[in-house]
Amino acid sequence: LRYSENISPDGKRSQPYQDVERKVVLQRVVRGYIEELIDGPCLVDDNGDCVPGTESQISRTVPEWLETYYVYDVYGQLRYILPPKLVTGSNPTESQLNTYAFRYEYDAEGRQIKAKKPGADWDYFVYDRWGRQVLSQDALQRTRFEWSFVKFDRYNRAIASGIYNTTKSHATLQSEVTAFSGRYESKTNNAVGYTLNGTYPNTVSANDLMVISYFDTYDFLGYPGWDADANNYSFNLPAGFTGDRVELTLDYSTGGKVRVIGQDLWLNAVTYYDRDGQPIHSVTENHLGGTDRATFEYDFTGLILKSLLN
Repeated sequence: LRYSENISPDGKRSQPYQDVERKVVLQRVVRGYIEELIDGPCLVDDNGDCVPGTESQISRTVPEWLETYYVYDVYGQLRYILPPKLVTGSNPTESQLNTYAFRYEYDAEGRQIKAKKPGADWDYFVYDRWGRQVLSQDALQRTRFEWSFVKFDRYNRAIASGIYNTTKSHATLQSEVTAFSGRYESKTNNAVGYTLNGTYPNTVSANDLMVISYFDTYDFLGYPGWDADANNYSFNLPAGFTGDRVELTLDYSTGGKVRVIGQDLWLNAVTYYDRDGQPIHSVTENHLGGTDRATFEYDFTGLILKSLLN
């Protein structure tokens, strides 16, 4: 093992211990300082032993360490994080692990398929054949038979996410996702702006979506039904600001939609950039039905000179 000691500006000490692969296996931090008694000087006899009645003790200040252990399997994958509350004893029970430990499980490809936080139930994760996490579920969602899903475009960018309702098990979903051959969603001229059957789950609809993201262009502004309130999202710098929007926005995040939880209401947003790739103007719909416009101007180093929200 190798370790180092770090002292923060306010005097807090920590000691990370690493194995030969530089993985942290123990993290020690000073909780505080305590006084302890140790044997002091005494008179000794010819045998080098203390003469009874001459013993003494002295007090010294020592750090009180809190220790967190990191446990790995033979493949170098983190399986447990054992916090100080659990480390104080030995051979923790399953109940103690459930209450205090962080726990992780992996599949044969080394992907984290289950994770557990102290005091909570397991979180589940499902991956497609390209290693992308497409489904996840926490304990509360499990009681409602819900899974959070993510959909991707041809460039592996997350373009939509939402809730998928199913009673299928974790193992069944992983098998179905692995077998599904669709890799991406395509752009389409509708209120969503994308197909929804190109990736798993391929049975969801626009009603299941919670977030939609757009990249590269502003074509979505012309899609029928994209903005139910017919707000104005055009580029319009206020007086006192200079700058030109760039037309070439390849790989830029140009806009998005977020659903208001529990309502059939979407809040839309559009972002415009200058030739240096800096956002200079954004238009965001608010919950009152209007829009908020934010404008920025930069100096030659990229620092904001001034901004306006109206």
